[in-house]
This record gives sequence, structure tokens and C-alpha cells, in this order.
Amino acid sequence: MWSNAAFELAPRGGPTLGGTHVFISGRRNPTSGAQPFLDLGDARCRFHGSVTSPAVVVNRSLLACVTPACLSPDCHGTPADSAFLSVSIEVTMDGVYYTNSGRRFTYHTPAWR
Repeated sequence: MWSNAAFELAPRGGPTLGGTHVFISGRRNPTSGAQPFLDLGDARCRFHGSVTSPAVVVNRSLLACVTPACLSPDCHGTPADSAFLSVSIEVTMDGVYYTNSGRRFTYHTPAWR
């Protein structure tokens, strides 16, 4: 199991349709000196506690994944309103142990015209 490395994500939101490329940058653990993203063969991003997306280890401090579509009823508004849903995003390097960072990704409905 790897430690809950401090990480940032960009962008922090995207459309409910999914497809947003999210870049997650991590920092070296000051106690152990370990790099945050050591490729152990099954890197993944987990959204909303259950939906996972494959991740690519760009280097030892940068991970990339693509957001899945948001299937929660809370993600879908009508043309008259704007729906937003903030969901947790966690990462794993081995497909088993996920971080517990508290980072959030905000889904929003596409603009209606």
C-alpha cells in the first residue's frame, strides 16, 4: 500500500458527458522520500467512490486519466437549470489500495443553447 500522497488535479471540473483529461500531480513524501506515482501495473482513477478509469503514469510525479460520464441523477439538469455535482477522485497504482485525499472533481451540465 502506498501513502496518501498530497496531490493536485487540473482541471477540477468538466462536463457530465465525461471525456475530460485530468492531470494529477503529486509530491514526494517528505518522510520516506517515495515518489507518489510508481507504476505498479494497474494505475486507475476512481470517481464518486465506485466508477474507475484507467490512468497513465506520465512520470513519477504526474498521472493522467479521462473522466467517465456522470451517471448519477444529480448530474443531469434541465435546460432551465444548471446542475453541478462534486465527486471524490482518488487514485491507485496497483488497482487495490486507493488514496483518501479528499480531492474533488465537479461535473457540470453542458451549456444549453
